Parts: sequence; structure tokens; C-alpha cells
Amino acid sequence: MRTRDDGSTVRRFARMLLLLGLCVLQGWVGMSWAKTIKLTDQTEVTADVLQTDDDSIIMRIPRERVATVDGQPLPPVLGVGVAAPSFHAKDLAGVDQAIGPKSDHVTLLHFWVHWCPHCRSDAPQIQALHDKFHTNPNVRVLAVNLDDERQKVDQFVQEQHVTYPVIFAQEATAHGTDLPVLYQVQGFPLTYLIDERGVIRYKTVGSFVESKVDLGAKILELLPKIPLPPSPASQPVEQKKRGKRRGWW
Repeated sequence: MRTRDDGSTVRRFARMLLLLGLCVLQGWVGMSWAKTIKLTDQTEVTADVLQTDDDSIIMRIPRERVATVDGQPLPPVLGVGVAAPSFHAKDLAGVDQAIGPKSDHVTLLHFWVHWCPHCRSDAPQIQALHDKFHTNPNVRVLAVNLDDERQKVDQFVQEQHVTYPVIFAQEATAHGTDLPVLYQVQGFPLTYLIDERGVIRYKTVGSFVESKVDLGAKILELLPKIPLPPSPASQPVEQKKRGKRRGWW
């Protein structure tokens, strides 16, 4: 049986694409950027409007335009070259852990949750790095868990045979140290490398395994260079001074 191709299928497809294009265009037109908004106290704010509803307006204000929040200046963005925030907190074993300006060792600080697939893919490599460097007094691996229940963390640590120290963030927060806020955690896994002076030297959000980052090599780069003793071949050979011999040969 032969059917006649009158182009109806093509026309229907073209109409569908046209309607889809109009919807997308309408969405873009409806999105307002850099709106000037006057508040009830007559304050004017210029910001990107991300969403509006019956009760609120969600805006995005460029960070450089913000002077203070609740009377306090915004903390600097934690990036490479910025001092890592100092803190003291106990890990799951009750051992005190701290980061400060003079820690005398390189610290790998890793934020994670047990249900995150990217965190799970990084977990064996974090353990491998701890196994590699745990005998080096100049290197430390430290993790901060952001789960809601301590039981889930303990179970994960036991199942994955985690031997590096892990801080449960909720317990630290209960004792006055809000690590997610202090380290500006907006996604996970989040990994920092902090040098012996307490300065952030590397930062990544997401799986460093999937992005093929060699953290072991980066740690080695941050370790202090210990000069090797000169080899015997490079040492100058002392030549005996020859004086004039007296007497008969």
C-alpha cells in the first residue's frame, strides 16, 4: 500500500518547533535582568530578578556591590591564596582537630555526605591518600561530614574502613563551630588543600576522581623541600700540600 506524501507531517513538525520557539522566547522575555527595585523605605536596589511569586521576589546582587550584611562585611571568598578559617573541633573518636595559621603540615580537608554518589566515588581515594601519607608528619587528611544523623556516618565509616579522622559537622556546630558556613560549603564533595602556613592552595567542588585531579601530586608539591646531602663524588677532594723535601734522595 502506497501513501501520498502531502507534506502534512513536515508542516506539523514545523508548527511544533515554532510553538516551542515562541515558548522559549516568551520565557526569555519574561526573565528580567538588572531591574531597579525601590523598597518601602525608598531604598533602591539594582539586581537580577531570578523569580517572582505572590509573596516574594528572589534577586541576585553582585557580591562586589554588597557593603555589609547585618552590619558586618562579607567574608572573603575562600579561594586559592586566601587564609583558611581557623577552627577547633573533635572528630568521631573524640580527638581534637584544628586548622590554624601555623599548622606545620599540609592538610587535605574534605567535606562530604554519605548519600552523595560523587562523595562515594571519592571516598576510596581519600582513604588511599591517607594510607600513602599517614606516616609523614607533614601531611594530614581530615574530613568533615554534613549528614543529619551520626548513626549513618558511623555506619559508612565502618563499612568503608575509613581510618582518617572525620568530624561530624552537626556536633561541631553544637559546640559553636559552624564548619559549613565557615568554609562556605555550597556543594559537595568540596575539597581544600591547605599548606603549612594555613593558606588555601587548591580548591575543587565535585569529584576530584571524576575530574582526574592527582591530589597526591599536589600534596607533594606543597611539602617542604628538604635539601639532600651532597654525594661523595661532588665533594671536593682535599689535596695535600707538597713542600720541598730536604736531604738526599
